[in-house]
Amino acid sequence: MTNKKCPKCGSENIDEGSIGGAVFGYKSHKQGLFSEPVKDFEAKLCLDCGYVEFYINVDKLKKKLK
Repeated sequence: MTNKKCPKCGSENIDEGSIGGAVFGYKSHKQGLFSEPVKDFEAKLCLDCGYVEFYINVDKLKKKLK
């Protein structure tokens, strides 16, 4: 939804937010950038069909992992 349109239904009725917390997170099984749990996700939600995409600010993550 980088162009502010839902890829599933084409709606422009998009809400932006974030997901964070100690329980929810992503951890890669490979060594590298995501070897530590990632907990700060940006989210875009289509308010018409419910489709959701999650994003990580990679620059912010790299600074955090140094």
